[in-house]
Amino acid sequence: MSQHYCQKRDRFNEMMTERTRFVPVPTSGTCYQLYSYAKISDERDKDFAKRLFDDYGVATVPFSTFFHEKQKRTFLRFNFCRPDDLVDRAVEALSRL
Repeated sequence: MSQHYCQKRDRFNEMMTERTRFVPVPTSGTCYQLYSYAKISDERDKDFAKRLFDDYGVATVPFSTFFHEKQKRTFLRFNFCRPDDLVDRAVEALSRL
């Protein structure tokens, strides 16, 4: 992954760690960062993702969409390769959870 995107990922992870209760799952070579929300909610990931979008305007990808089995998962994927101001607003919204 290019240095530019590594810097965006590191910036996003730093802000999320400092300002939210989401817990990162280390990733590399991708434009998405996986986070656990187990400390925040026990909702299914699709329900939690919908609530984040409806209530906070933050779009995420539920991790369960990549699996056939219907297990309860508490992971969401965040796209950090967005303009910095958009990422800043998203993290600010997530900090209110």
